[in-house]
Amino acid sequence: MFPKEDLKTYLKAHVLVFFVHNIFKYSLHQVIWPLAAGINTMSKNLKPIHLDYSGAGYSPSALVKRSIYSASKQADCYPYEGYDMLHEKIAEYCKTESRNIYATNGGDEAIELLVTIFGRKMLVPIPTYNEYEYIGKSRNSEIRYKNCLRDDNSYSLNYTKADLKWATLVWICNPNNPTGSIIPRRDILWVLDNTDAIVAVDEAYYEFAGNSVVDLIKKYKNLVVLRTFSKGFGLAGLRLGYMVSDSSRISSLKAAAQEFNVNRIARAAGIAALSSLGYYKKRIASMKRLRDEFEQFALGLGIYAFKSNGGFAFLKFKSIAELEKIYVGLKNKGIFVFKASDSEFTGLKGPYMRIAIGNRGDLSVLKKELKSLMQKQKLSDGKLR
Repeated sequence: MFPKEDLKTYLKAHVLVFFVHNIFKYSLHQVIWPLAAGINTMSKNLKPIHLDYSGAGYSPSALVKRSIYSASKQADCYPYEGYDMLHEKIAEYCKTESRNIYATNGGDEAIELLVTIFGRKMLVPIPTYNEYEYIGKSRNSEIRYKNCLRDDNSYSLNYTKADLKWATLVWICNPNNPTGSIIPRRDILWVLDNTDAIVAVDEAYYEFAGNSVVDLIKKYKNLVVLRTFSKGFGLAGLRLGYMVSDSSRISSLKAAAQEFNVNRIARAAGIAALSSLGYYKKRIASMKRLRDEFEQFALGLGIYAFKSNGGFAFLKFKSIAELEKIYVGLKNKGIFVFKASDSEFTGLKGPYMRIAIGNRGDLSVLKKELKSLMQKQKLSDGKLR
């Protein structure tokens, strides 16, 4: 038998051990491990940064937001009121007449209509936006690809008179996507003067570049200009675009389209966006400054940066191997960009990367990670030597 005092001491010690053991066990299972798991889960599920698809890095104007909310109240109704008001607003913006305008379900519907009706034989400048080729192949178009990216990193149309005589549909992307290059007006005029084919000028990034040939539609009946609300106006999720052309051409295109091709929410948002030009001009100017700053940053890291006139930057690395290391490194950090690929840009082969500008916060994260990856790459190159 324990002496009475020793028994008390023994029991106190064992109760304390039992208490501490179970508290720790409870904490481990109920607090510490779940907390650690939660932190791990959070790190895996941090919001990714998408700088691949080049949407705007800003939200719609207050007027656009209100118009979307108001239009959504009638989401159960077809847009039976038609598109006259939208066409008039676009015509005012383009300094033309509403009969020269046709609103579409994003710029891609405009591409589809043109390819379906006129795209038996297409000229496609490469590298460029892949939707011309993608839809052309789906319609069994005969496609002639013309390389326009020179060894000196310049980009210019490479069509011959023979090409233009052969074609039924000629594509020009201005500014070009993904290089961001401006196609000089004189080059577009030369094309128009040397073909009877439909000349489709895709001005998706017009709000960034400011260059347009809309004023030529009266002189050239075969000219069709395509634009979108997806880029400068930041409405990619609503799918709204338009074509500008001679009124007879617009009538033929309209006859081939769906009756209600633009939904009522996109219609309302488009009208409101064109009534908020002051807001968007400020946002676009800010985005252009960010783009220019980023291009200088990339040059400082030893990466060649094209002079872009779109809402994106276009980079050229020293090799495919370097491109792959940087691309994978960014992806592992949850930063998504486009690398050279036929699936995104027709005819783009080589150590190229296109990066949407997004907003200042996303771009700051990208800069930090890109700088770190390039420093590691230089150290690796040094060891190899």
